[in-house]
Amino acid sequence: MIDAQGRVDAWTGKNDIQAAGHISGKNYSVQANLMLNDKVWPAMSAAFENSKGDLAERMLAALEAAQAAGGDIRGKQSAALIVVTGKPTGQAGKDRIFDLRVDDSPEPLIELRRLVRLQRAYNHMNAGDLAVEHKDHEGALREYGAAEKLAPDRLF
Repeated sequence: MIDAQGRVDAWTGKNDIQAAGHISGKNYSVQANLMLNDKVWPAMSAAFENSKGDLAERMLAALEAAQAAGGDIRGKQSAALIVVTGKPTGQAGKDRIFDLRVDDSPEPLIELRRLVRLQRAYNHMNAGDLAVEHKDHEGALREYGAAEKLAPDRLF
């Protein structure tokens, strides 16, 4: 867990099925249970710390590193990602930047990455719509253009 002041804490129980563990770093924590080996959570930590981009990108990098290091002993099936603004308005639609899940897929991380890219496009579309409301036509065109680059096959 990470609280509002950035304090991090984690606990892996001594009776967890091996391999299980966690690493806490500055403003993040990674945990793993029922992993194929004890290299999974260190790989997650290293990927999170060394990746570039926003929180969603860094979380995806950590999940992909976990899978590459061996992943779950039960195999692949699902993945999820939730990122909130950090400044709650009380309106879930505004507060959640990403709220995505893949419940059943042979390649859940590939599908999750596709959904993140699509959600980024929708986020740009929403920002474009807001720019239109504020009569910022240049800003709207920039946002709509960014959306089109992320999802050129979509008609928004």
